[in-house]
Formats: sequence, structure tokens, C-alpha cells
Amino acid sequence: MPLTVTLEISDLELQHFRSLMLRVRNRAERRSPDEIAAAAVAEVERLRSAARSPFVARRIDCVGRLVAMLRDPEWALPEPERRRVLDGLAYVAEANDLVPDNLPVLGLLDEPFIP
Repeated sequence: MPLTVTLEISDLELQHFRSLMLRVRNRAERRSPDEIAAAAVAEVERLRSAARSPFVARRIDCVGRLVAMLRDPEWALPEPERRRVLDGLAYVAEANDLVPDNLPVLGLLDEPFIP
């Protein structure tokens, strides 16, 4: 039986999320795109082994496609979009994010919304 979950995020929580994303982005600026992609691939593999939800599994597959886009020289993402993809991948690779990944059941809830 499917379950629908609705989240209401307050302005304070959004502010926290934005500050977290800024911290992840600043850390990512010190890493090469290849390092970010490799870290995201490693996290995707880890998440695949832990994902029990079809929804989460499908979103994890989307992360893999984002990595493929970055690595494909024919894709040639414009710089603003490339930066957004790298920011999203850096967030996915961050285990201690908005909902820490080691939190049972809930730890993967924020990852599916990034791609």
C-alpha cells in the first residue's frame, strides 16, 4: 500500500538548507569536477546497496546520469548548468547533509530531491 508524505519546510529550515548548500558548494570549489563526480559515484554505489524504496532507487539512477553528462565530452553543458550539476553531485556525496545519511530509514530522504 503506497504512502504519501507531505513535508512542510519552514523559512528557518530553508535558511538552514541554504547555508548547508553554501558550505557544500564552498568545499566543492576546492575539488576538481572529476573528484566531485568520483565521490558522487562512490556515494551512488553505497546508496544503491542501502536503498529499499523504488522512489529512492530511481532518483539514485538519475544521479548516475548526471555524472555521465559531466563525463561525456559531447554533452558540453553550459557553465551555469554544469556548476549546478556539480553542486548537486557534491551534495549527494556529502554524508552529513540536511538529513545525515547514517540516520536509519530517514537518512536518504533528502538525496532524491537534488537531481
